[in-house]
Amino acid sequence: MTKTASSIIETGKNWSFNWKSRSGQMANKPPSLVGLNIDKKTKEILEAVASVGLITGKQLLSFYNSRERHRDHMCKYDMLVKHQINVTNEEGKVQNITVYTLGVNGAKMTNTSYYKVDYWKHYDQYKIYKCIMFFECFHRFKNDFKGAKVYPGIFPFTGAIRLKNAIMEVFVYSNKKDFYDIMNYLRWKSSFNRMIFISNDLNNLHQLKPHLEDKKVRYLKEEDITDGETLKGKFHVLKEREFVMQGS
Repeated sequence: MTKTASSIIETGKNWSFNWKSRSGQMANKPPSLVGLNIDKKTKEILEAVASVGLITGKQLLSFYNSRERHRDHMCKYDMLVKHQINVTNEEGKVQNITVYTLGVNGAKMTNTSYYKVDYWKHYDQYKIYKCIMFFECFHRFKNDFKGAKVYPGIFPFTGAIRLKNAIMEVFVYSNKKDFYDIMNYLRWKSSFNRMIFISNDLNNLHQLKPHLEDKKVRYLKEEDITDGETLKGKFHVLKEREFVMQGS
C-alpha cells in the first residue's frame, strides 16, 4: 500500500467512485446474525472501520490478516460494504482501489449510534486519503506500542489512537480546507488531548505554529510513515517555531 497513499492525492488525477448503496430493503432488513460466530479479528476490524469510516482491502489484508474469503463473509452479512474506486492519471493509466465501509449490521454490532446508511457517498478523494493515512499511521504506531487501539475522533480529526488511558487525536492534512477547519478548532477549543498531525509537507502547517506552541503535538511526514514499519525516530516536534526531529 506504500505507493497508494503517496500517489492518489496528487493533482492531475481523475477519481471515479463506484459506491454501492445500502438504502431500501437492505437497510431495513439486513441479513440475520442469529447463530453466527463473530471472532475477535472481525470485531477488531468492525470497531476500527466504525471509528474511521473506510479502509482499503490491502490494509485489511496487511494489517489485520483479513483475506478475501474473510472479507467476503463480512460483506455477505452486511458487516462491511465493498466498493471500487478508479483513479486515472494524466497518461490514462487506471489504478483500481478496493475499499470497505461499515454496513448496517456492522453498525449494530459496534453500537454506532451516529451511523447513517450510505454515509460514504459524501466521501471525496481527500476524505479517502485521510482514512488511508490514518490506518498507515496506526499500523506502525501499534507496531511500536503494543495495546494501541483505534478510537473515534471528533471533527476535524480523522480518528484517534487509544493507548492505555491516553487518547491521541490524529489530524491528516490533505488540502487548504483542512487548514481552516483545524485553525477554527484550535482557536475555540479550551482543552486538548495529545495530537498527531500528518502532512506530506510540514510547511503546510506553518501558519498554525502560533496556535500549537503550548499543545502536546507530534508531527509526521507522509513519506516517513510509509517508509518502513516503525515510527521510531520519525516524529517531529515544534521547537522555537520550527519543526525539528523529536529528541534533537
